[in-house]
Amino acid sequence: MTDDVVSGRVSQPMFMRTITWLSLSRVGGTVLAQALLLPSALLVAYIAGVV
Repeated sequence: MTDDVVSGRVSQPMFMRTITWLSLSRVGGTVLAQALLLPSALLVAYIAGVV
């Protein structure tokens, strides 16, 4: 996509918007994964009979 911006096939605002959404989705996915990690681990431990 960077090459497309340089060649003029994609506008710079569209590129910036795309990069912003990609960054936000990665941060959101990381936060969601961290929020689900402990409850999921506790559920697995409960099912295994450890807790």
